[in-house]
Amino acid sequence: MSNPSSAPSTRLPVFKAIGWGFLAGTLAGLTMLLCMALLRMFLGWPTPTELIFDRLFPLLTVEFFISSLGKAGGYTPLKLQGVFGALAGQIIVAGIGGVLYALYLRMRARNSETDEQRALVDARGWSLIIPGVLAATVLFIAVLSGRRL
Repeated sequence: MSNPSSAPSTRLPVFKAIGWGFLAGTLAGLTMLLCMALLRMFLGWPTPTELIFDRLFPLLTVEFFISSLGKAGGYTPLKLQGVFGALAGQIIVAGIGGVLYALYLRMRARNSETDEQRALVDARGWSLIIPGVLAATVLFIAVLSGRRL
């Protein structure tokens, strides 16, 4: 007679879970950037990067802007550094979100007793992720676009 508690664990090692989570989050971040590019091209919606730059640049002093131009080697390199930095930041944050979700699923699998409870997708996780992302997006656009809801 086999004891369920002595059955071998099917959960991923922590470093493998982190790696797969970062990969999944990074792919989700790239998908997010593709969606934003399509919305920009076909509907004319501003991207978060544009909204951030539109809101923050008027707050810079002329001296800071001129010194930044000198450090970057001109206007075009400065603008490219800002855009690529923002895009890379979005992908990195998405990767970190993937790691957090993978660690959550790993913890959930550790606490589950049956194989039916061990799943790659957790309904409770999605019910937290989707409203959170939608609320953050609406808040982000409302704050940065200057429009009132």
